[in-house]
Amino acid sequence: MDATVVIIDVFILLFGLMFQVLPINCSLSNTNKISPAGLIFASDGIFPSYLHSVIYLPPAPELPQISTAALLLVSDKTVKFCRVLTGPRKLAFLNLYMFSNNIANLPLVSSLIESSIAPSTLQIYQRGQALFYEFRSLYGLMNTWPIPLCELLSFIAYLFKKKLAHSTINCYVTGLGFFSKANNYEDITQKFVVRKLLEGIKRSRPKKNDLRLPITRDMLKSIIFSLDCVCKSRFELSLFKAAFSLAFHGLFRVGELVVTNSLQSHTLQLSDIHILSGLLQVCIPSSKTDQLGKGSNIWIYPQSDLNICPVNLVSEFIKLRPPVLGPLFCHFDGSPLSRYQFVTLLKKAIDLSGIDQTRYSSHSFRIGAATTLSMDGVSDSEIMRLGRWSSNAYKGIVGDPVNVWIVGSSIVKHAFVTARDRPGGVNLGLGRLNASFWWQGKGGMIVRHVKAQLRTMKKYEDPPQFLLLHVGGNDLGNSKVGFLRNEIKNMIRWIMKEFPTSKLVWSQILTRLKWRYSNDHKAMDLCRYRINNSIAAFIVSCGGYYVKHPDIHADQKFFQSDGVHLSSLGNELWLNVLQGAMEHFIQNKDCASTFPC
Repeated sequence: MDATVVIIDVFILLFGLMFQVLPINCSLSNTNKISPAGLIFASDGIFPSYLHSVIYLPPAPELPQISTAALLLVSDKTVKFCRVLTGPRKLAFLNLYMFSNNIANLPLVSSLIESSIAPSTLQIYQRGQALFYEFRSLYGLMNTWPIPLCELLSFIAYLFKKKLAHSTINCYVTGLGFFSKANNYEDITQKFVVRKLLEGIKRSRPKKNDLRLPITRDMLKSIIFSLDCVCKSRFELSLFKAAFSLAFHGLFRVGELVVTNSLQSHTLQLSDIHILSGLLQVCIPSSKTDQLGKGSNIWIYPQSDLNICPVNLVSEFIKLRPPVLGPLFCHFDGSPLSRYQFVTLLKKAIDLSGIDQTRYSSHSFRIGAATTLSMDGVSDSEIMRLGRWSSNAYKGIVGDPVNVWIVGSSIVKHAFVTARDRPGGVNLGLGRLNASFWWQGKGGMIVRHVKAQLRTMKKYEDPPQFLLLHVGGNDLGNSKVGFLRNEIKNMIRWIMKEFPTSKLVWSQILTRLKWRYSNDHKAMDLCRYRINNSIAAFIVSCGGYYVKHPDIHADQKFFQSDGVHLSSLGNELWLNVLQGAMEHFIQNKDCASTFPC
């Protein structure tokens, strides 16, 4: 079997991605060096001398998940691996051989150097270091320090082939640089070719947009209500109600409320909570943006709805909490609440609420609260203070004015009424993206009414940047599927001709409990499914956008008594997805897309 040449992938990334050229086969006077991708180089080619040292790596089986191998550096410069079955990895940052004759109390010095970075960062560095030594061991490479440049490039390409994210690879490389500098070795991780290789990886795997949706106040109420069916005891019910409410109203990162990976560096303690004059005072000793522990205080005010009021729920939990020191949120036996338990119960409660839990996470509390505050008119500086942000990264980038028309049936009409009463108003809180919405919803609207409606709107306003349509539900059953499909496509073609500068967004036809022209719910839903699939493929192929509403299905809680119009919860879900979709589309104008992906 031919040997695998990992270093050639470095060339592919550097010269293929940076200069956007295709590999060219060369006639070779020396032995060919061929990568798995088929790229051929000659040893006397144009590349720098350090890139001529192609490392031939013997075939090796795919590595399992990053193991718990721990590295021990000993005085004879050899490297030994041992298995740490429990507890965090412990990897030495100082080579005892190098400094043994010069530094007293070397273990203390090494420990203090490790303490110079956050425990979570230390774990990431150790994980990358362990993986690097596994890489060396797997391919039979010598334990040479400082790290040879070709070997580091090979390791990065190896991580890329394992489909690790750019951010992960970059952290591992940074860790190797930290280890090198701590041992007084040359830090080659800052070499030009290394940085360009990492840049090539970043360009080849663009960062995906964050599609996590925010948890609103109404959703928080629904989630807390669902906990009655998820929790097994009164204590557990009180624990998670308090944790979820505090996570939202305090804009907490999950690591500030619960224990993550056995670390409690930023976890809120019982002694950090004080209830004074009906207010909840939270003393935050340290956070992600306050690694040195300067500390900060936030005051959380009571809510009119006691079911989601953090002051009420935290007070009730503290009455039931066992009298032990440690993290605020703990179980009846005193063991701290873990991140896994927090997320698992959250997803169960969301799922029980009839909402697709895959698009929500523990971070949804934080982004939901920040969005709510922004829609309430709270200043950016105050949001940054409450959320312990060191920058305005939570905000979208405000660009040119973006006008959005939303045209459709009574679904649009009722959604507008709901949006008008929401904190974010009719612009869905996207004013921070300089977006403004014009809603035109009419009861009973069918596909052939759209042209006249758009002509009228065009008389009063210039064509918008985005034109969102939600129609077709009132046509189902009255027209054959094939005829309705062609009618919608012809309407889309007409809109693209009349509004050439507008991006068209199609909101999928929703299910119903009762259909106007048929009592056969199964047949009508099948027609709806066929129309939605056909129009989705067509509009995306034309450079438009498609919005799905997977959370809304044939369930009474999503609909009013007529079985057609959405209930309060249904409208909130429809608007929530619409807000996320428009934010995604505005920030990715040049990419045809479906939301949620």
